[in-house]
Amino acid sequence: MSCYVIAHIEVTDRTQYMQYAEAAGAQIEAAGGRVLAAGPAAMLEGEPFPNHNVVLEFPTSEAVDAWYHSDGYQAAIPVRLRSAATSQLAIVPGGIRVAAGAAAE
Repeated sequence: MSCYVIAHIEVTDRTQYMQYAEAAGAQIEAAGGRVLAAGPAAMLEGEPFPNHNVVLEFPTSEAVDAWYHSDGYQAAIPVRLRSAATSQLAIVPGGIRVAAGAAAE
């Protein structure tokens, strides 16, 4: 089942962030993932998101783990952290459907 990574990043150093994005992109592809969307978010409700948001798709949660814990991606993380004021990454499982009127688990 597909698995998604959602990232919200307040980029403060675009040059360093682009170095991170290049390194991270190679690691994402190596793990079988792909970038579905990247850029600023147009808010429909709630507080504004940071200035850069990314949605990644992986074939499985194991592929996410392989990507995130790979030596290559671990080496890229400090570059992301230096390039941003804030940085949040979350995993969202795919294929989950909630029937109308039912609460999500």
